[in-house]
Amino acid sequence: MSVWRLPGFILTVLSTLFVLVILASPNWAYGHGVYFGLWVVCRSQVCSSTIEIGGGYYAVRAFILIAFILWVVALVLLAMALWFNTAFPSVGKMKHAANLCISAAIFTFLGMAVFTGTINSLSGFMYGWAFGLGWFAALLSITAAVVVMLAFKAEPQ
Repeated sequence: MSVWRLPGFILTVLSTLFVLVILASPNWAYGHGVYFGLWVVCRSQVCSSTIEIGGGYYAVRAFILIAFILWVVALVLLAMALWFNTAFPSVGKMKHAANLCISAAIFTFLGMAVFTGTINSLSGFMYGWAFGLGWFAALLSITAAVVVMLAFKAEPQ
């Protein structure tokens, strides 16, 4: 068993948790007494849905949601490779998990980039902590993919 398996799993768990936090957070951007996330807009402790916000905002939601789903699938594959060696070889699971990590990172990067363009069109708004956490999750996902790929390469074929 490769020494890279467990660190790859831990990095994948962290990335998945960070993406879950940014999905739920209402602190993507703030300004003019308003702060908002992907699903809600809050003004002085009163929150409402962001249905009226359109355009690139829906693309950001889709990209981040797809990335989260890919993270969960990668996490399941890595857990199966670590603890449940079945007829499906663990090497194949790690390879697919690494590919899913890279795909999730790409979707996260795309979502963050689209949000950057969307928020730049609004004057007076600043980025919140969830936005920074989103970029960190994307970078962490690349790291997780590299570590999982190292685990894949270290396993006997």
